[in-house]
Amino acid sequence: MVARLLSLPHEGIELMFHLPRRQPLVLFVGLFFFVVPARPATAQLVTIAERSGYQETSTNGQVLAHLSKWSQQPHIQVQTIGKSVEGRPLRMAIISREGLKRPVVDDRIVVLLLGGIHSGEAAGKEALLQILAELSQRPDHQWLDQFVILMVPDFNVDGNSRRADHRPTQNGPPLTGTRENAQGLDLNRDFTKLDTPECRALISVIRRWDPHVLMDLHTTNGSRHRYHLTYDVPHHPAVSPKIIAFLRNKLLPEVTETLETDHETPTFFYGNFDPAHSRWTTFGYQGRYSTEYVGLRGRLAILSEAYAYASFETRINATRLFVTTCLNQIKEQATDVRKLLADVRRETANAGRRPLVGDTIAIRGKLTDSPEKRVVRGFESSRSKTPKDYSVDYYGQFVADKAVQRPYAYVIPSSQTRVLRRLRLHGIRVERFKKPHELPVQTATMKSIKRLATFEGHPLHNAQVEWKKDDVRFAKGTYIVRMNQPLASLIANLLEPEADDGLLTWGFFRDQVYNSGHLFPVRRLASFQQLSLETVRTVPAAERLTLDQIYGGSGRVPFSGGFPIGIRWHPQENSWLQQTGGRWVTVDAETGQRRPFQDTRAIQKALVSLSDIDDKSATRLSGQFGQLSPNWAAVLWSHANDLFYHRFGSEEARRLTIGRQTERMPTFSPDGQWVAFVRDRDLYVVSVADGRERRLTTADNDRQFFGELDWVYQEEIYGRGNFKGFWWSPDSRKLALLHLDETDVKSFTVVDHRPYRGKSEITAYPKSGDPIPKVRLGWIDMPSAAEHWLDDPEIALQEHLIVGVTWAPDSSSIIAQVQDRRQTQLDLRRWQISESISHRILLETSPAWVEVLGEPIWLQDQSFLWLSHRTGFRHLYRVDSKGTTVPVTSGDWEIRTVLGIDPKQEWVYFQAAKDPAIRRQAYRIRITGGAVQRITSTSWNHSARPSVSKDFFVDYYSGVHQPPAARLCRGDGTVVRTLQSNVDDRLKHYAINPPEFLQVPARDGHLLDAMLIKPPDFDPQKRYPVIVYVYGGPQAPVVQDRWGGSTYLWHQLLAQQGFVIWMCDNRSSSYRSIRDAFPIHRNLGENELRDITDGLEWLSSHTWVDSSRIGIWGWSYGGYMTSYALTHSRIFRAGIAGAPVTDWRNYDAVYTERYMDLPQTNAAGYKNSSAVAAAAQLHGKLLVVHGTIDDNVHLSNTLQFAEALQKSGKDFEMMLYPGNRHSVANSAQTRDLRARMTRFFLKELRAGEIADNH
Repeated sequence: MVARLLSLPHEGIELMFHLPRRQPLVLFVGLFFFVVPARPATAQLVTIAERSGYQETSTNGQVLAHLSKWSQQPHIQVQTIGKSVEGRPLRMAIISREGLKRPVVDDRIVVLLLGGIHSGEAAGKEALLQILAELSQRPDHQWLDQFVILMVPDFNVDGNSRRADHRPTQNGPPLTGTRENAQGLDLNRDFTKLDTPECRALISVIRRWDPHVLMDLHTTNGSRHRYHLTYDVPHHPAVSPKIIAFLRNKLLPEVTETLETDHETPTFFYGNFDPAHSRWTTFGYQGRYSTEYVGLRGRLAILSEAYAYASFETRINATRLFVTTCLNQIKEQATDVRKLLADVRRETANAGRRPLVGDTIAIRGKLTDSPEKRVVRGFESSRSKTPKDYSVDYYGQFVADKAVQRPYAYVIPSSQTRVLRRLRLHGIRVERFKKPHELPVQTATMKSIKRLATFEGHPLHNAQVEWKKDDVRFAKGTYIVRMNQPLASLIANLLEPEADDGLLTWGFFRDQVYNSGHLFPVRRLASFQQLSLETVRTVPAAERLTLDQIYGGSGRVPFSGGFPIGIRWHPQENSWLQQTGGRWVTVDAETGQRRPFQDTRAIQKALVSLSDIDDKSATRLSGQFGQLSPNWAAVLWSHANDLFYHRFGSEEARRLTIGRQTERMPTFSPDGQWVAFVRDRDLYVVSVADGRERRLTTADNDRQFFGELDWVYQEEIYGRGNFKGFWWSPDSRKLALLHLDETDVKSFTVVDHRPYRGKSEITAYPKSGDPIPKVRLGWIDMPSAAEHWLDDPEIALQEHLIVGVTWAPDSSSIIAQVQDRRQTQLDLRRWQISESISHRILLETSPAWVEVLGEPIWLQDQSFLWLSHRTGFRHLYRVDSKGTTVPVTSGDWEIRTVLGIDPKQEWVYFQAAKDPAIRRQAYRIRITGGAVQRITSTSWNHSARPSVSKDFFVDYYSGVHQPPAARLCRGDGTVVRTLQSNVDDRLKHYAINPPEFLQVPARDGHLLDAMLIKPPDFDPQKRYPVIVYVYGGPQAPVVQDRWGGSTYLWHQLLAQQGFVIWMCDNRSSSYRSIRDAFPIHRNLGENELRDITDGLEWLSSHTWVDSSRIGIWGWSYGGYMTSYALTHSRIFRAGIAGAPVTDWRNYDAVYTERYMDLPQTNAAGYKNSSAVAAAAQLHGKLLVVHGTIDDNVHLSNTLQFAEALQKSGKDFEMMLYPGNRHSVANSAQTRDLRARMTRFFLKELRAGEIADNH
């Protein structure tokens, strides 16, 4: 049969050598001839592929430009059908004789042509653009008598915007997009679950236009054969056999013959050879794939796969010819196609009106072979150049492996909002009971359920169930999905619990469903019933949170999504290191291209050469790159209490240390030639070249620390978990270090009573007023190992803290930050290493305390940038060598963090609490001053991580009701691409109210930041109990527009139980000004409580607040504030104090004395701030909880408070969590804690009841 092709018959053939553009690592396809039908000589070369000689493919912007140009033709309309993850428009061309803008009902066949679903497979996109170009010149084309053509040439627009060599074994073009969209999801795996905005937009098109035919155009991923193109049809055994038979037995054989005979274009059914070349096997039947999904909707669907190893031009031409030939064949058989599809739709709907016994729907499939062998064109082997035809068993179809009796309907409870809304997204008709009904139904019990691997952001599940008959009374408002609709096969495959690709498979049901023994919430209604129903247009959010969803194990819902983990910017390039799927890759910021960071096999081989490393350890270590040299040329590992080193590209690894003692804080020198570390409280260095080790210090006893910080220095000064107390000079020839002497510091013993004989941890812990560690600053000359110690009388005259150490850029001096013990001043000093004393650069003072705000940021002219609170607001100043300061930023707002300066030293980047204070944003300003430029969006809270060049930054952002996400931005804030979005959309299906941000006046008119969460069914005519969440510590707000994780979700769970949740930061907690915090100096508790009560007075002015039922809770400082509030006021009916400081004499000296001064000079302040001292004044019910081995806020705080309460005759509750420190970390114990807290508030504030399984 001669096809009437869109294009004129080609006038020649191209003799094409089939050579892959890049040699595969293992397989070699070989050399053979392809006959490539060329574009007609009369055709205008309009596409990017044609203009470039098939060396390039169109970018998304170029596709949009083409569509815009062709939309000027009256018979072509271009519409935006949706937006991508990154906000790019999804454009669809509509080609019809009258230029339709919306669907019409007539006898024309609607054809949907889809390209670029995998944007690296660019042939389909380019073929569609060629077809559209020619159609734009042919408004009278004969197709338009029979067709309305919908064309989406560039479906994965975000993927197409990530240009790099993503398909290295494909034969051109060199730069293509990614397979995945910006969420990292495969759009051709999303048609069941509909996680992506792209697929939702396409389904919306399918719902509105109801296309009769879909053609989805791909390129193979490596199938080796001698066809220009392979194709396939829906395989799902629930697809109408009439559709499959028409495509497989009639349409496609005629297309194949036409292409082979008239255009010398060989095609065949899609598949892959087995290694023995005895089988040809197809792939996939689940509804997650586009063609399978459309088949389940009762429509024709055709998949095409251009051959990846043919030239780009061949792939485009083969795809174009395949599409045009298929459309010509469909046009010739238009009457039969219309009748076929109308019959299928009618028969499907009729079958569900009164289902017949024995009428089944397949929900699982298995691959089967055809009765006759087929001849498939291949090669003698994957490495061979010689063509060979094979007679093979053809596994190209699926048959039912599991089928269910067609029910009359499925009944779904209103609590399954997420499931119901997915059904509506698919266009499935959902109805609702207008009155209660008692019905004979079938109920399934989960017999077994297996959790499979996580795929496309979802843990997959495989269930086995047992069905039984049951009479159930359903409430008014219960949902029902009847099967008397054309999408019945799709409905069954979405809702059946044992379906291979249903909503249960993807985890869409409530958490308890995924446990053996539980009932499946969707019930079958087997036979016709008279029902009182109403059609549902929208499904309101009705799901309720449970503790298991927030804190459970297997039932925990990933509300928070995830971040790209382990991002580290390259020191010289605009790329970063990231761990993905257990592998470390470098990601190019400009293109998004990923490549393996190093050859792990070579590293493993080098490690195995060491006698101390076995194969298992070598395999593990070869994939770990936690400690890289400064130039990323080498890696350091800590293994079996020793250090091992490997330089990338070399064939050997080196063991640097030998001994039983652990090397702590190993750190490369800037030139990468040495590693410094601490062993048993002494500082050492070792050469990476020869393993030569040198001991630099000698500690006399276990109370001496050289280059290592003690507990209080790491906890309160240099950052929790950071015990490193040494610093390399930039020239790698010197080491600065701290020497800490704890001889006079008192010890504290933490006892773990769980073991049979108990276990003690003894730590030097200076409590307020006690002796603190003596500290001195020194440096060691590497060539001579000579020690030099600062001997400065000006410092030594008083107890002091060294709170910052860094080197000047030229390594000639050490810059130290020194504070007096009370921390009322900060002395920035320069120590020239040629001298023994230091000299002051500047002095920061305060009537209350001075905070340590970071190290100087040096500029080329030897001036530096410096953060200071000197005006009452934290701002940036430029300081010259004489200490003269010039402000760079100013205003009634505060910088939180300086992110760095660009290499040209034109811009300084920082984060600030400015627009407004509850949101942290990233900004930049010229170092010479000027206007501040915000470089992140006004919405949400942002945390920026800039590249070394400052050309790019990774923007981690979240909102209070917006789980975390990440995107890449340029230095000016322009968004480049999304790096991580939250795939799980479950949060929006819960009956919860997003918080309201407020500012409420204190008694003196000062505005306090507040956040309010109301119950989901809030009624202002009712009166609600209130739970206050507090922290209250200095400049540590809880009212922030950022994701609060499990605590936020627990607050929403409480709101669902009928509580109003209230957070109101006392002014000293806010980020607005350090001056707002100073009034608490020497008197913690009183001013904070005053602001908290003022906020509650404003809240209680509303008639819907029951001021007799107010509770409060907090942890750490918040536990202190709860204890203080219940002993110093009568407002609260109940409170929960978690790990509270109950008397500030119990806490460490550095933190406490900063705010309270010493007990010796402020005895009254310590007494007035003590909850222990005020235990007799306890008002309201109290629950105190504490971890038994808390090494920060010791358990003694709770025990002292408990004793005082007991002696005062006060009733209270207490719960200890064995084996936990300052937070309850064990997941089971965390769940127990939150359940206990929930029951406590429900009992004491009488808001309702909560079942044990919540």
